[in-house]
Amino acid sequence: MDEDAKDAPMEDVTDPDQQVEIVDVDDTARHKLGDEASINDLEEGDKLEDLQDIAKELDEIEDEIPTVLAEQEAGEPGEQIAADEQVEEQVRNRPQLPTEEEEHPFAAYYSADNSEEWPRDPAARAVERITLSHIQKARNATIAAITAPNAVRERPRREDTEVPSQLVTTPDYDTDIIFAVVVHNLGASLVVTPVKREYAANDRGDLYHKLINEYSFDYMTGKHTKIAGIMVGDLVLIRDVFRRQMYTPEDWSPKPLTHVDAKKAFFNVGNFAVFKLENHAPPCSVSPRQSHADETCRQSSPASVKATRRSREIWKSHR
Repeated sequence: MDEDAKDAPMEDVTDPDQQVEIVDVDDTARHKLGDEASINDLEEGDKLEDLQDIAKELDEIEDEIPTVLAEQEAGEPGEQIAADEQVEEQVRNRPQLPTEEEEHPFAAYYSADNSEEWPRDPAARAVERITLSHIQKARNATIAAITAPNAVRERPRREDTEVPSQLVTTPDYDTDIIFAVVVHNLGASLVVTPVKREYAANDRGDLYHKLINEYSFDYMTGKHTKIAGIMVGDLVLIRDVFRRQMYTPEDWSPKPLTHVDAKKAFFNVGNFAVFKLENHAPPCSVSPRQSHADETCRQSSPASVKATRRSREIWKSHR
């Protein structure tokens, strides 16, 4: 072949359908790398947004934790407000504690002149000698027992208790502040009520009922009492009372209890003694198991029967 033939351009003898497209490899690679980079950028952007969302959630959780703990400790705001209002209402409705007064509330209705003849019965005469000033002194003396500090009283040992063996014949009106009669036997305690309504008047219903039990001290015998030796209708002279350990000053109420709820009396008798009734039989030195069988030994005298009738009348008037 000559040189002119070599330099001459080659004729395209191929079929147009069979022509091969010539692709620029460098451009294709660049497009592919660009697409991959865009995809990576999108994925990294999504990850960044996810991390930012997680960070925000963590911040919100941290902010909520103290609030939740505070609400758990203090309760819901609405409930706390309602509880506070309820406490305030209870404080407002709480009865006002009595205060000492020189004059009895019924003083205007009583005359100082008493020209009536004294009863012949010693018990009745002792009761009739009670003056309104003496009653007011007793009312004032019981106020301190309402708010006295809580004191745990140990239960006396059985061998340290005794039935009343020494009885009062002459009351001491300076120290024997409350004259009361036994109106009910609860088994482990006795319910006593004042012999005169003026002790409670219209504002001290808490004085209507008091309990005598093993915590009560018989100052004549010098020992804690065994109630087996005290019967319904006996006249007792009380020198002091104390708030029962089951109560607080906030539990005090001037409303009198019914005879059914007398066992819930606010006061317990402290120091006391039994008054000697006319023709009084000797006290029964028996065990609690025998006290019901031998009850007649303390209730056989006419004076005791009279006192029992009087106690029943007082009891019915308080119902």
